Amino acid sequence: MIELADTFDISIVAEGVQDKATAERLKKYGCGFVQGHYFSPPVPARAIHLGVWGSELADGQITPAATTRPSSA
Repeated sequence: MIELADTFDISIVAEGVQDKATAERLKKYGCGFVQGHYFSPPVPARAIHLGVWGSELADGQITPAATTRPSSA
């Protein structure tokens, strides 16, 4: 699927990533976007702020998202 999407210049997201090994394997396969409990627990839509819950697979680093919830101030 990753190769097919790449052929048509389509971005794909792998969902349900539970551990570092899976995230690394998907990166090795060429999947640039992943999501799942490894990066962040489920949060209500009102709690999401750009840049707070995101994670990147950049520079060969796999980094789980911060687990600190934004303040409700």
